[in-house]
Amino acid sequence: MPTTPPGDFVEAAVRVVLTAADDAVDTEISRAALLSACVGAADASDRLVRQWRRTTGRPVARLAAHRVTARAWAMLLSVRADAPEWADGLLPLDLDAEEDAHRAHLARLGSRPGAEATLAELVERAWAHAEAGHLAEARAAVGE
Repeated sequence: MPTTPPGDFVEAAVRVVLTAADDAVDTEISRAALLSACVGAADASDRLVRQWRRTTGRPVARLAAHRVTARAWAMLLSVRADAPEWADGLLPLDLDAEEDAHRAHLARLGSRPGAEATLAELVERAWAHAEAGHLAEARAAVGE
């Protein structure tokens, strides 16, 4: 599977932030902040959100404008010892209901041919291992 060279990803993100409409900019900032938080760079993620908010003056809820993005933020923030102050601007979610909705989303992806189905299957496998308390197996499932 071909991957996007890191420079291309960054260049594309900068291009969106500098030239796109507000909704596209907010989506790109949210994507970058989520990615940073997912790879263990929570401080960088928080700095990005704070800078975006200072620069644009837009409400933080715009970073969770889509259901899957809102679920991702809710799940990430639920496991942090101290949620950042900017997270108060996100709408609270019922994590159990959102987990059910996310599983339904993965099931729909799994029914499609191609890469989305493969990714959905890996996530489901990792999820099952994590719920059983087998974190090494969960990590291995997504590392395939």
